[in-house]
Amino acid sequence: MANPSQFYGAGEHQLTSTGTGDVQTYTPAAGIAHLVLSVETTDARFTLGGGTPGSGVGHVLPKGALPFYVPVGKGTVLKMASTAGTSSVMNISDVAA
Repeated sequence: MANPSQFYGAGEHQLTSTGTGDVQTYTPAAGIAHLVLSVETTDARFTLGGGTPGSGVGHVLPKGALPFYVPVGKGTVLKMASTAGTSSVMNISDVAA
């Protein structure tokens, strides 16, 4: 028999960046073990160590891609920005242990 998951959904958040220079920040609360990320409208670039996303810095999450599952630890700071001059909306689900 399979063991039940030790993780549970802890919250939903949304960041909106209006362009490449509009960096938005999200800091997970203590106890958050994973983030689930997805993007609407325009591709987004994100970092997890507090660095500023920009040309060549960070990971690109394409609009419409399957949700991206990211393990996180103490001190994680997610920053995101649109990859274009149009708004990008990132949806974030917290998963706690």
